[in-house]
Amino acid sequence: MHPLAAHRFAWLARDNMASALRGLLWTLCCIAPACCGLAAMPFTYQGRLVDGAAPANGSYDLRFRLFGSLIGGAQSGPDVVASPVVVTNGLFTVSLDFGDGVFTGANRWLEISARTNGAAGAWAILDPRQPITAVPYALFAMSGTGDAGALVTGTVPDARLSLNIARSLDVVGASNVLAARLVATNDVVQGQVQALAARLDQLVAGVNSLSNTVAATSSKNPVLASRTPSDLGMVAMGMVPFARIDGDGWKNGSAVGAPGTRVNPAMAWTGSRVLIFGASDNGSQYDPATDSWSSLPPWIASNSRRGAATAWTGDRVVVWGGEGTGYDGFMVGQARRDGFTYAPLTLKFESTPLGPAGRYRHAFAWTGSRFVVWGGQGGNGLLSDGALLDVAARQWEALPSAGAPEARRSLTMTWTGDRLLVFGGEGVGGDLASGAALPLAAGVVPGSWRPLPTHNAPGPRSRHAAVWTGNRLVVWGGARNNVALGDGATYDPATDAWKPISTNGAPAARHGHHAVWTGDEMLVFGGEDATGPLSSSAAYDPATDTWRPVGLSGGLPRVEHGSVWTGAEWIVFGGRTTGGGYLGALQRLNPQGTWYLYRKP
Repeated sequence: MHPLAAHRFAWLARDNMASALRGLLWTLCCIAPACCGLAAMPFTYQGRLVDGAAPANGSYDLRFRLFGSLIGGAQSGPDVVASPVVVTNGLFTVSLDFGDGVFTGANRWLEISARTNGAAGAWAILDPRQPITAVPYALFAMSGTGDAGALVTGTVPDARLSLNIARSLDVVGASNVLAARLVATNDVVQGQVQALAARLDQLVAGVNSLSNTVAATSSKNPVLASRTPSDLGMVAMGMVPFARIDGDGWKNGSAVGAPGTRVNPAMAWTGSRVLIFGASDNGSQYDPATDSWSSLPPWIASNSRRGAATAWTGDRVVVWGGEGTGYDGFMVGQARRDGFTYAPLTLKFESTPLGPAGRYRHAFAWTGSRFVVWGGQGGNGLLSDGALLDVAARQWEALPSAGAPEARRSLTMTWTGDRLLVFGGEGVGGDLASGAALPLAAGVVPGSWRPLPTHNAPGPRSRHAAVWTGNRLVVWGGARNNVALGDGATYDPATDAWKPISTNGAPAARHGHHAVWTGDEMLVFGGEDATGPLSSSAAYDPATDTWRPVGLSGGLPRVEHGSVWTGAEWIVFGGRTTGGGYLGALQRLNPQGTWYLYRKP
């Protein structure tokens, strides 16, 4: 006969008492379990049989024995032989009856033997024995005797049920958690849909405005539009500019109910709301759809900090580290190593476990499953370490130190989807032009740090901005020896090469500015130079290596502010403005740019 092996087994038992339905399922492979009714015996057993290297097919004899241990030990009850048993694609189902008095609460293991139906040879014993952990023990727990006849109608006392059976409160709690996650996901999706709809409305309005202008100004000559005020292609065709259609400038958000002034606030976009933390209050949320503010619920712990690492996980915001603001016992400049999460759906704050050494002016990123912090200014100097926070498991894991970049602050770190990219910053000896990459896959121990190439890389700088486009890193601006910079470069991990960014049409040099990726452009806003905070903004297209102005009016000069990209708008809040005053004003920018109309004279 062929060698036989029973691989993995799955079975299900269910009692059908009127008071409840309680199911117990132990499965080691994806086999649909069979059910038995309310009786200690028989119960239905389903398994998978392999004959040689392939799933068995045909008729087999199967023998079942019960033992009190995994190996050796005395047999309990009689042999139960099932013959013939039809096996199809490896699957079989049998009904087993070992009689009364076998399942008394002691551990039991099932030994299975097999042979071809009708064969006179010895039984092939299949290892290992399988533990019995379901229906017979469940019935024993309910009756107290193991005798199904002793069961009565009515409610089974909770004390007679195994601890691994879910109670109604457990089910309700799990259902509430699942419902909360579903609603949170729906909230995000709805917010994204609203943002897309708003963007489409803006585009339609722009097209209509363009059409009206063309209709009003053109006669027999064709009219063409360009993003460029001096388009050489248009000039080469003998066309001249005659009109322009400006995009929307910065718009002020409502001040009713807005939070107080603050610098370097923590901000996150949930998909429909902007969450803002950072001062002595518990935080606020802003709804761009209704242009309205509301306060977050009170929390006993301190949220007061500035320059904290912040990320939205999909159902909660994570805020960690930063420096004290002089409130709640944390002095200005004191590095914090604590943090918190806030879930908008449940209105619940929760402290994070204490992480690595406290720090501010550090870099951070969200990988889609883990929150990462690295570098920064600590209580005893610059730092060259970092850690990962598994938000769900509430556990920190240190990043590798071997080959890590030198200690620095005011750096950038971006997530590419499979690695972290660190660049620039202020080191012990001054501003740096070095960078490094750290491979990092979900659920896998981080790889080793690898330095980025230096050829064509941006020069030394700190307080710069960086974004990930989906295939390239874009670095722009910053300061070297406190002198503002107006250059930058892109880095392509596929070719491991840098390429300088065009300075033609670039905005004024600056440092401390913010940048976001819209999906096709990098937006730059704010920051400061030798004259103070700036209000100008611009958009850079890496595909064409070109700049264009955006937000030509209405923007407030600000630096050390917070910002989020909603998918349709750039929302900024707080910061320091001209003269050193602090801001509490929220502003919104639609990055739709200016169109320049050309025609032949």
